[in-house]
Amino acid sequence: MADADDDLIVQIPDDSVEIKPGDGADKTAAAAAEKKEPAKRETGWRASSIAKDPDKAESERLSALERERDENARLAQEATARAQAMEEAARQAAAARADAESRATLREQQAMRAHWARLESDKNQLEQAIAATQIEAQSAERDLIQATEMGDAAKAAAAQRAIAKAEAALGQLESGKHAAEQQLASTRAVFEEHLRRQQTEQDAAPTRETQRQEPPRQQQLQPQTPDAWIDTTARAAIGDQGAEFLKANKNLVTDRRLNAQFLRFADYYAEKHGQSALKSADFIDAVANEFGLAGAADDDEPEAKPEPVRPRRTASAAPVSRGNQFFSSRNLNATQVKLPPKLAAFVKSAGLDPTKYALQAVEDIRAGRLPKNYLDPDYDHGG
Repeated sequence: MADADDDLIVQIPDDSVEIKPGDGADKTAAAAAEKKEPAKRETGWRASSIAKDPDKAESERLSALERERDENARLAQEATARAQAMEEAARQAAAARADAESRATLREQQAMRAHWARLESDKNQLEQAIAATQIEAQSAERDLIQATEMGDAAKAAAAQRAIAKAEAALGQLESGKHAAEQQLASTRAVFEEHLRRQQTEQDAAPTRETQRQEPPRQQQLQPQTPDAWIDTTARAAIGDQGAEFLKANKNLVTDRRLNAQFLRFADYYAEKHGQSALKSADFIDAVANEFGLAGAADDDEPEAKPEPVRPRRTASAAPVSRGNQFFSSRNLNATQVKLPPKLAAFVKSAGLDPTKYALQAVEDIRAGRLPKNYLDPDYDHGG
């Protein structure tokens, strides 16, 4: 046995036959000693078990080695059980995560469909109101014609007021209908993009066997191209100033929870102040106040862009030239064996003989009682 860099290195002998006490020359010497001096009865002192029965001492030594081997096998089984438990826990966690993401995707689709249905209902109500107002205007026109023919100035004036009121209402209703149509178009574009992206991910999904081994890829919680969404859908709804505000506060788009809150706030603001108010600076200030952000007054100041962080280049480690000379799963015929650090620490802390432990481990590996990679440096010994 030799020590190098505090590592235990044991020479594996070619022949493990041991000469037991009492064999050969030792037997001759023992016989001569018996002739010279006859055996004496015990007189107050007791001989050791080794002096009394060498075979019994050897048997005890073999029993100790067997106990060490059984203990090593138990530790190996415990390490394997822990690894299997960790793998099962990771598999269950991946399945739970996939199920949660699937439910989140379903809820997201349901919310988008509900929003779409509400917009369709608002548009239908506006169309019904426009039709009713047109009927009122036509009725007022007929009243005006009759009053004019009859020369009834009061009735004619009332009919003119009714016509003016109906025309003003029609203007407001037409404006609201136009805004509803824009919202519907924007919602339709977002929903179609959502379905297209989901279909693309489903087509590119791995096989079911791979899905069992790796966490499944589901619908992402944030848009893949937030800048494109801001430049198209958002810019059409909240104007150029609002689009620039979203680019400066992109988490309102990329963060799923904040994006949902932002859309709800925009709907509330449009219902309270009108669709055109979404393109005003007051709307941006309201959003900034709602989410604790910099408002439209701060847009004039140039935003400091953080410098890009360059990734560090790490030097690759040089290969270890002495790694293949020791016993391992890749070199079962090596002439030397070195206990891995964690296993060596365990042997020392347990008060075992490192040399015997190493040689017994080699024998157990070759006999199939321990895993083939039990003495590999990367084997998990449970330390």
